Amino acid sequence: MSPILGRCGAVVAAVALTVTTVAAPALATDDPRPASQGAHWTIGQLTDGLVYNDQYQFDDYGLSADMAIALDALSGHADTVDQISNALAKHVNSYTTGTDWGYPGDVSAGATAKSLLVAELAGADPTSYGGVDLVGQLESMVSTSTPTTGRIEDRVDPNDQYGQDYANTLGQALAARGLTVAGSSDASAVTTFLLEQQCTAGWFRLEFSDTSAADQACNDATDTPDPDATAYAVIMLQPLADTSPAVSAAVGKAEQWLLSQQKADGAFGGGAPQTAANANSTGLAGWALGVLGDTAAAEAGATWVRAHQAHDAGRCTTQLATQTGAIAYDAAALRSGRTDGIDTASADQWRRTTAQALPVLQWAPPSDRALSLVVPTGFVRAGSSMRLTVGGIAPGDTVCLTGRNLRAAHTGLTGRYQRTVTALRGTGERSYVVRDSAGHRADRTVRVLGRARFDVRLSRAHVHRRQVERVVVRGLFADEPVHIKTRHHVVARGTANANGVFRARFHAGRKLGRATVRAAGRFGQIRFGRATYQVMR
Repeated sequence: MSPILGRCGAVVAAVALTVTTVAAPALATDDPRPASQGAHWTIGQLTDGLVYNDQYQFDDYGLSADMAIALDALSGHADTVDQISNALAKHVNSYTTGTDWGYPGDVSAGATAKSLLVAELAGADPTSYGGVDLVGQLESMVSTSTPTTGRIEDRVDPNDQYGQDYANTLGQALAARGLTVAGSSDASAVTTFLLEQQCTAGWFRLEFSDTSAADQACNDATDTPDPDATAYAVIMLQPLADTSPAVSAAVGKAEQWLLSQQKADGAFGGGAPQTAANANSTGLAGWALGVLGDTAAAEAGATWVRAHQAHDAGRCTTQLATQTGAIAYDAAALRSGRTDGIDTASADQWRRTTAQALPVLQWAPPSDRALSLVVPTGFVRAGSSMRLTVGGIAPGDTVCLTGRNLRAAHTGLTGRYQRTVTALRGTGERSYVVRDSAGHRADRTVRVLGRARFDVRLSRAHVHRRQVERVVVRGLFADEPVHIKTRHHVVARGTANANGVFRARFHAGRKLGRATVRAAGRFGQIRFGRATYQVMR
């Protein structure tokens, strides 16, 4: 039994609701580009309102419906949602039944529930959707027998020897939402059964118990948590929470469990065995938390998803340059895409991931300041290491740092990136430029000094003691600091002019005999010059 509500308790009144979106609006301070780019890429995968799978050569109705649900969660895509709905309506029997395979008696409750929601989102008549009464079809697959009352069940054609019931919590969540919106008398029982799939800790399981089991509720001891099922249940139940204390309590427990599952970097893993961080699970969980107003958690999830989105910057182009907006399943998929692109075999994973993760990008945070590049001030010795620091990066965005013999792309979860590079040999100004995926740029110049032997000229080769000697040093870098030393004493200091010339005067001193003038620039061990003079009486 569910800890929230007994089997016989009423959950929601079967009243019609208005469906406009399945996500709360993003904050005005969020960055709209990732979601916009993801939506643009998603729409580009459609042909006449449907996704065509080139690998196996079929129209993917379920994925097309997922795209409609994701796009509806964003604003400004009503026309595309309508286009998908119209296309799906023409093939609703092919999607929800096994008629194309010769088994018209096979009917999928999950596909019917998903089609029902798409019809409602598009404002179509779900009782005559492509000639099919989706409400009646789904109601006919809701169990009215104890102990499975309210459970959706697939119908299996008696001639299909491989047919079985694949209904699960995801379809149950869709059915609860769709039937409630439709005002169905079965909505309360369907929602009640959905809540019973929630365990004490707050998570929902994915698979139902066998229909022969006396207890159809989640079992704390034997069932396993499923973040995707939990998040999907929250997304579908949240609009119903205001009309039902039981739903509100279930959503609240699921919310706390989801918050406890978020990794330090914002990611979520899926249910066993796919517990590693991935964009599908992170997208769903982040979307659910965003709907519930957990902005910080949603932003962290959106940042992680954005970091796995195709968005090349500047000159750091990859094989994903023409796929801006697509979302990779995980880091390995992103690396593969950058190297090999998205081909026929990998396209399906990219499409499914993007459709599932897209809504969370509504909460992608922008940079808190302008793009910046900090480089060493003053002069840098050739061949030495120096640190370049990029700031003002939108969390999850990609930047491209370029310079002489340098082209480095970086995608991170923070707004800062540091790169240690080697100052190239030779003397001169080295320019570095950083660009983000939006085209913003910042540039700085580093002054590098290599080995040099200066030309040192004295005004006189012979000078009387205590007289003034004049020295001219050439070959310096503009504004390079220089000091003049003779007989172990520094006798002049200054900086070179714009032409790299330094002039100074000094007293020859009292000591007679030969003396050496050494002119040393910055890094005097490698940049110096000498001249000699004779001190006379």
